[in-house]
Amino acid sequence: MTNSELIAMKTGAISQDVRRRGVFLSVIVLATVLRIYAISLYPIAGDEYGSLAEAKAVGLNWNSIIYSSLMHFWIRAGTSELWLRLPSAIFGVATVAILFKVGEKLGGWRTGIVAALLAATSPFNIYHSQELRFYSLFILASAAFMLATIYYIENRRTTLSRAAVLLAGVVLVFSHFLGVLALYAQGAAAFLATSSKRSKRRMIITLVLPVALFGLPLIPLVQRTIWELHRVYSNAGSSVTPVSTPISIINFAKVAFAGYVFIFGYHVYPLRVVLVISGAVITGFLLVVGAIRLWKASPWRTLILTYPLMTLGIYLVLDSIGGRLAAGVAPRHVAFVWPVFLLVSAIGLASLRKKAFPALLIGVLTLNAFSVWARVNKDWVYGTMTDYRAAGDFAQRWASSDTAIFHDGRSSDPLSYYFHSSEPSISTWSYEQGERKDLQKYRRLVFVTDDFQAERRSGFNRILKDLNTSFYWIDGRVDYPLFEYVLERKGKEDPPNNG
Repeated sequence: MTNSELIAMKTGAISQDVRRRGVFLSVIVLATVLRIYAISLYPIAGDEYGSLAEAKAVGLNWNSIIYSSLMHFWIRAGTSELWLRLPSAIFGVATVAILFKVGEKLGGWRTGIVAALLAATSPFNIYHSQELRFYSLFILASAAFMLATIYYIENRRTTLSRAAVLLAGVVLVFSHFLGVLALYAQGAAAFLATSSKRSKRRMIITLVLPVALFGLPLIPLVQRTIWELHRVYSNAGSSVTPVSTPISIINFAKVAFAGYVFIFGYHVYPLRVVLVISGAVITGFLLVVGAIRLWKASPWRTLILTYPLMTLGIYLVLDSIGGRLAAGVAPRHVAFVWPVFLLVSAIGLASLRKKAFPALLIGVLTLNAFSVWARVNKDWVYGTMTDYRAAGDFAQRWASSDTAIFHDGRSSDPLSYYFHSSEPSISTWSYEQGERKDLQKYRRLVFVTDDFQAERRSGFNRILKDLNTSFYWIDGRVDYPLFEYVLERKGKEDPPNNG
């Protein structure tokens, strides 16, 4: 080979490397834009206030101790919605980069860049990258532990690679209490990825062991112990041990719904039949193709066994022993499975031939684009999304120097964040404890409740009936389950009580 031919080869290789870096950086930029855009569209809601409270006073909550410790210092620089949610966005972008490396290790550069592109546009990951919660960190830790174990098994084992596995494992465990199961799923796959004459025996033992372990929580004594540990170390809201619910078709339906959320995120209305069916068919096809290719061509074939096994254990066992009191398992609790879900899809997509590959890639990206559009345009929402910005504005409009904000427990933190005023705040709990005279000195009350539980709502109705003796209603606002009542103190010439 002549010098000119060698130079041409090197130039071509360098040119290809430059193009690939450009494509990768473009995907990272896309991921960043999608996670920053509309990050403050939705007001802070629900459990985000719990994360904010943990950040202000770092407590012994294993469920988020690393995240809350980081946020404890982060919130000192600002408390805007953008600033509070920015760490989750950073974790989300980092996840895209890590999944590129994992995909590259499992199937080459093409698989890596497809995995990165699917992750960058994933409505599930974008959602968790735009909330004041620790699930984006949980997903990142899961992907990082996967990458660390793959490098450890496939490359020369060094002190650095061992330290990377250890560090990633620790972060994973302390990013979410179910990180222990993620640790086992990936650790088992890594254990089975090593060559051995007794590989079948190892596989049987490795897969049967978690089945036995998942059986332990069904024992009442073990169940009570687990709940007590969860109550103490995860800042659970109730000290009452939940009553178990039997395993039923509902548990399997929840597994299917988790897959639905992995594909469409939390804002695509399930009855958009054409979109949902086409998306499910495309994703199902890619998962089957990817699983077959992974099983045939990779030592990491058991990823498609260990992670689904953990998912079934969570939904069939933990969801049942948690009972109705724990409100059940949600897709976010199995977020550690999403990187494998995405990687298997990427392997399936990258393995397709020239004509099928661009067609299905466009199909998946269109699906993701519509799902992101549905979030931005508030097409639908999984759960409740109370608009406390509007609630704060409404309360602010009626506030004066002789006004008190009278609120229940659930609305306390949101009001303190969005209601920027110096009016005194009185809780329904203190009212029911006998401190009723405190309300009589105010000319106006803004009474705010945010609870859909029938028992507590009937309690609020009793309070309203008591207040009718001294106050009358002048205005109100409903954003179910949020109710706001503006009450004026009665005088001699005030309107009669129509009760």
